[in-house]
Amino acid sequence: MAVHHRLQHRLRLDEPILEQVQRFTYEEMLAFLQYPNFIEEGQEVRLHRDPSEDKRRKNDFWLNMLFCWAYVVTLVGLTLHHTHRPELTLTCVNFLLGLLVWTLVEYYFHRFLLHKEQQPEKITPDKFAEIVDGHGIHHAFPQYRPVIVINPRKIIVYSVGIYLGLVWLVSTRCTLAVLSGIIAGLTCYDALHYWMHFGWPTSFIPLLNLRRSHLKHHYRDTTRGFGVSSTLWDHVFGTSHR
Repeated sequence: MAVHHRLQHRLRLDEPILEQVQRFTYEEMLAFLQYPNFIEEGQEVRLHRDPSEDKRRKNDFWLNMLFCWAYVVTLVGLTLHHTHRPELTLTCVNFLLGLLVWTLVEYYFHRFLLHKEQQPEKITPDKFAEIVDGHGIHHAFPQYRPVIVINPRKIIVYSVGIYLGLVWLVSTRCTLAVLSGIIAGLTCYDALHYWMHFGWPTSFIPLLNLRRSHLKHHYRDTTRGFGVSSTLWDHVFGTSHR
């Protein structure tokens, strides 16, 4: 906590954040990510010296939702086009399988790829800026809206890769059904994640528990609670909050 207070006096939001974190020690880096910095609604966080770099990283939540749900509807339509009536039940099972696969992919990415700061043996000071420029900025400034959803361009790239990988192994119908489930899961993840930080209160227990788990991940222990749209894999791998 003392390190965090020291950083509060050193950190300048009007100067590029990435240049500042490159001068951090590992202890300071962890404190920067584990103790969120609060900003005013609408306040900008400057990451790069070049403003165009910051602009490129920003994503509008509502435009993202419009694109993603339209994409999901398109994929489901293509799936149904390739599905004959006797195959409908199997197609639904494949879609649900895609949803389940997404929850595991989400957990894996969040735990092992987005939280590399928890692997000190692999982290050097020149990697600090790379971490903050990725998921780290969301942990350092969890109320900063423009960086909370996944860029649609990445979604297209990921889905093309998944399609090309699966279509060699199974039928087009099965591939489209699984892909539809994965992208639907990703879209629900983005919507839930945004709601957890900025949405209205709820008394619906499943949603309330998901939100509590995620906020504990931000404000109590960043080494637990990696599932956002589901806590299933946190329970399976022993990383649920105690």
